[in-house]
Amino acid sequence: VGAVFTARILNPRSARAPGPGAGYIGTDGTLRISAGSFAVGGSLDVAIVNRDAGLGSGTGGSIGGNAVINFNVTSGLQIGGAADFQILNESVVSGSPGGSIGGDATINVSAANITANSLLAQIDNSNGGTIGGAANIAVNVGNNVTVPNGIDLHILNNNSGHIGTRGDSLFLAGDGISPTAPLVAYYE
Repeated sequence: VGAVFTARILNPRSARAPGPGAGYIGTDGTLRISAGSFAVGGSLDVAIVNRDAGLGSGTGGSIGGNAVINFNVTSGLQIGGAADFQILNESVVSGSPGGSIGGDATINVSAANITANSLLAQIDNSNGGTIGGAANIAVNVGNNVTVPNGIDLHILNNNSGHIGTRGDSLFLAGDGISPTAPLVAYYE
């Protein structure tokens, strides 16, 4: 694909927005990428950004249904740098709520093989974010995972974050998983 690949749905209140509100998606916010094979010389950044990063008081974005990242590669996923998959629904503004997702927040990554410098799959709902349904992360690999700087799977829901349904899950499956740095999976 090239040196860097970025795919994002941007629905936040950004740092350049002095107003109180962010974007609104009335139904689902779905980012779907499917390929036979996928190679990037540098970093891969796939994200749904629905957070509050504005100035002063306000709120993050609103997604009426589900927020979903589906990244499916039937053969090999080869990334020269970091591979990041994120749903950002938090607030980075003190005292202001984060974004709102009416349904589930889900990240699904699947490939026959994954090679990357590092792999991060994260749902950040901290500091006042709201997810009406569940938060789920699944990384499914048919054969080998080679990630020398570690695999991190995170669901962050601290500091007044709210996830409605307690069916949250972190899942990593593969025949040959070989991170030389730690595998970190946590729900906070």
